Amino acid sequence: KQQLVKDLDRYGVLICSLQETKLVNGFDDVIGDYRIICLSSSSRHYGMGFAVHRSLFQRVRTVRTFCDRVAVLRICLSSSSILSLVNVYAPTSTRVAQDHDCLNDFYSSLGDALASVSSSSFLLVAGDFN
Repeated sequence: KQQLVKDLDRYGVLICSLQETKLVNGFDDVIGDYRIICLSSSSRHYGMGFAVHRSLFQRVRTVRTFCDRVAVLRICLSSSSILSLVNVYAPTSTRVAQDHDCLNDFYSSLGDALASVSSSSFLLVAGDFN
């Protein structure tokens, strides 16, 4: 966690989507100048979250998980502007070969996440697309 915060600070990152956190139990904690939000996962092989710089703490509105592989962070940019950051962690081709439904489930969750974003929001999709 400390190394993550050190690297984010060194590169001047304000918002970061995190994948492969390998955490089943989520947490929401402030470490240094960053709020690290790791979401709960049903498997130790997945896990995702967000890192948000202190300058944006008060602007975080919601964090919503759609599945172990898709989540949305909403940040208020101004009184009339919202940034919706969709964080994705797509299944690998190896995983898809083992479980054909996982790709359909992923795209279904991604579709639900995108549909939840207001047309007036700024939309950013980021993550690990494998």
